[in-house]
Amino acid sequence: MNMFDEIDKLKIDLPKFKQLNKEIKIKSFNNYQQFAIVVLIIGLIIGVVLGNMFTVCGSVSNFYSSCSSKEFNFVLMTVVWSISLLTSVFLFWMGHIIQLLKSIDRKLK
Repeated sequence: MNMFDEIDKLKIDLPKFKQLNKEIKIKSFNNYQQFAIVVLIIGLIIGVVLGNMFTVCGSVSNFYSSCSSKEFNFVLMTVVWSISLLTSVFLFWMGHIIQLLKSIDRKLK
């Protein structure tokens, strides 16, 4: 028994772009979910901008602690990214709950 023949039998193709596009079009997002996606994208951009604006001291040049080189602030960027991720996940969750409640209401009517 050849191991590569088994792999070929179990292998499935990746979904094509048209198939993924059809699956995405089936899903409809409400306003909360759309706002959550916008918050996430804006949070990612703001994280990079703030990390570049508020740089940290890379190395100290002398006794009086003046910075000889400035570096990108990864900590601030990751803090902003994590806050925007948590906010967008919470908003997306709220939108999903509202969507489920609306579908229950439609079925009850």
